[in-house]
Amino acid sequence: LTMMKKRALRADPEAYQCLIDACGRVGDTKRATELLGKMHEDGIVADGTVYACLVSAFSAESAWKKGTKEEDLPGEYVAISIN
Repeated sequence: LTMMKKRALRADPEAYQCLIDACGRVGDTKRATELLGKMHEDGIVADGTVYACLVSAFSAESAWKKGTKEEDLPGEYVAISIN
């Protein structure tokens, strides 16, 4: 992404989706969240697939082993409540 920005190229939603998915596979929730922020900065609207990848990143076993707390999650994702 850095090289693309240096060359004035814009990443497409699929590129972000793949990166967020890769972060989820290794349990790197911080980077997955940062990528979502960069995606929004680039003016790309995240679709359901991107959010599913983000949810997978946070539900990965390694994320829970690291002791990720609710306050570490992005605010808009924490507010979901099921009755």
